[in-house]
Amino acid sequence: MAKFELPTVTEDIVEKEKKARAKLGKVIEKIPKLEEEIEKNQRDFAVLSPEYEHGVSIAEVLDDMESKATVKRLKDKIFELKKTIETSSVKLAKLKEDKEKLTREAQKLQREGDKELFLSLNSLLWSYRAASVEEDKDYSEEIRSIKQALFHNHFTIGPRGEHRSNVKMILKYIDQGKKFAKA
Repeated sequence: MAKFELPTVTEDIVEKEKKARAKLGKVIEKIPKLEEEIEKNQRDFAVLSPEYEHGVSIAEVLDDMESKATVKRLKDKIFELKKTIETSSVKLAKLKEDKEKLTREAQKLQREGDKELFLSLNSLLWSYRAASVEEDKDYSEEIRSIKQALFHNHFTIGPRGEHRSNVKMILKYIDQGKKFAKA
């Protein structure tokens, strides 16, 4: 039997992609929460601002300590809300930037993994074809299943990279080829 080497699929790429997509999923989850928080703070700010203005005029008229203390608390609360809104807005912008970066990274890793898997499968296909000619054996079932994996685009990924079910099938074909090569 002819001996031949098959390229191996770097499962490292698959793992890196899974990690990048998991990170991306976490970032995607944080964005709506932060947007909600900013909205709530902006609503609170809109409610408190008129109260503050009204409170200042009352304090000036009454000129008593309690009114001035209330105005001071409102002023502090408004300042705190402004600061929180600004901080949250900066965080949100950073999260959106991270989301874009992680999306590009995950897509790049997916393309690398798909290319590597495709090349490995293609090599395996040609190895089976060569062996069937050299040894006059029928490997048509193996060849058919590899062609099916190649031509029916088994390189699909969920939107958050949560599954890559077809990779297991493809790796199985490649493992079969390795056993075949060693025999």
